[in-house]
Amino acid sequence: ATQKRAHHALTLEKKMDIIVDFESGSYSKTALATKHGVPKSSLTRILHDKDKLRDAFETSRFGPQRKRLRHGDHEELEKCLVLWLRRARSQSIPINGPLIRAKAEEFVLQLGVKDFLCSEGWLTRFKERNGLVFRTIAGEAAAADAAACRDWRAGRLPEIMRQFKDDDIYNVDETALFFKLLPSKSISFKGELCTGGKLSKDRLTVLVGANMSGSDKLKLLVIGKSKNPRCFKGIATLPVTYESNSKAWMTQAIFSKWLHNEDARFSRQNKKVLFLVDNCPGHGTVTGLKSIQLEFLPANTTALLQPMDQGVIQALKSRFRKGLLQRMLLCMSQDKEYKVDILGAIHLIADAWRQLTPTSIANCFRHAGFSSSNLTCDLDDLPECDSEDALEKQEVIEQCALRDITLDFDEYVQVDSSVATCPDNTVQSIVDEVCDEEEEEEELEEDSEEVATTEVTTLHGAESAVLYLRNFFQKEPGSEVFLQSLSDMEKKILKMKMQGLKQKKIDSFFSPQ
Repeated sequence: ATQKRAHHALTLEKKMDIIVDFESGSYSKTALATKHGVPKSSLTRILHDKDKLRDAFETSRFGPQRKRLRHGDHEELEKCLVLWLRRARSQSIPINGPLIRAKAEEFVLQLGVKDFLCSEGWLTRFKERNGLVFRTIAGEAAAADAAACRDWRAGRLPEIMRQFKDDDIYNVDETALFFKLLPSKSISFKGELCTGGKLSKDRLTVLVGANMSGSDKLKLLVIGKSKNPRCFKGIATLPVTYESNSKAWMTQAIFSKWLHNEDARFSRQNKKVLFLVDNCPGHGTVTGLKSIQLEFLPANTTALLQPMDQGVIQALKSRFRKGLLQRMLLCMSQDKEYKVDILGAIHLIADAWRQLTPTSIANCFRHAGFSSSNLTCDLDDLPECDSEDALEKQEVIEQCALRDITLDFDEYVQVDSSVATCPDNTVQSIVDEVCDEEEEEEELEEDSEEVATTEVTTLHGAESAVLYLRNFFQKEPGSEVFLQSLSDMEKKILKMKMQGLKQKKIDSFFSPQ
């Protein structure tokens, strides 16, 4: 009798290795099956389900050692529990069986689950399904203050500096952005948390990240409220990565998916890097990473320890707001109203990010204490003090004053600095986040042109040509380089037009009364 081949179930991580090899184009199916020691029938099944497997892996919905994508009898309840557990782990909260069962009872009440028995048997099966192992956490969480920052800089940071090169140490952080906000409305928005309602529709969350040397600025991740904004129709290329949910927040699912994509990029480069992040509820632990070591900063130390929060984000927003005002002023000079949609805002923020130099980013890392000599940089070295940018900013302020627009530019830049970028860790917010994965809103607002132009001049013709070319190239895959060049052209045209406005002011001063 022929002996049956023993069946060995593959882990999710192993299946992803097979999918990555297949998509590299380096293997035939026969060679791929031989390399990974799987029957052709199993290989066919894996490739058929590759989108489902990738989604499960990237969103960390299942641990990398899981062999089957099966949920328990109460899928939503277990999704909520897993989300809560990952957040608790990132905050070094000790986890045990009684705590999980107590939290499960809270979710049962919130979800209105019927016929659920929170027994030891259920807990055992839940732990097995999700690969949970309880570990003792040494010590207690340090007080979130300046002392905790000093301890981290004196203890953990030197270890990081010994283990990783400057090029391989990254920091990422989120910031909220009211992308339609103009000076006349900024006072009413100041200090808003913006957890929902009309404000959230005009808000984006932007993930900003770079390495310590400033040599690698990560592609911006922009999170909006609409899954398919009307202004995206026919668009094949964006200068950022775009995600969405109903509140335009960073969620653990989005963060995990983005992180796995970055991990794949570094794996292709055979690099091992460190990502430093805060332990906000939108992050949480992420499994299955091969090239990225994810490390959480001490609680509530963002303002002191995160390099992105030490001038990088402020410089990014300063350039974005300046660009917004330049376009508003040009429309006003033509007696037109300036409107910006999500697509226009994305191009503006991507261009602002491209303008930040490696030196200025490296200075912000030093200002946060990331230096082998433990020296912090002088405040004049921070990116917001760039001379050309400062001159253009001053011109914008002067033009606003000429039109009786009251503008405190620094306040305008910081107006959304305290706005929430992720949900809190309450039972209700976790339930909302899990339910929101299946329900994403469509764009409801009408399209609006970024800049309306009617002036018949050489500059107008050049500007129209840039807009025409952008409209063409953004519909073609792989056109990022061309779009960046067009942004440079547009910036030059805007500068020339702003100089024209300045010349009009001088001419009017010398004109006969």
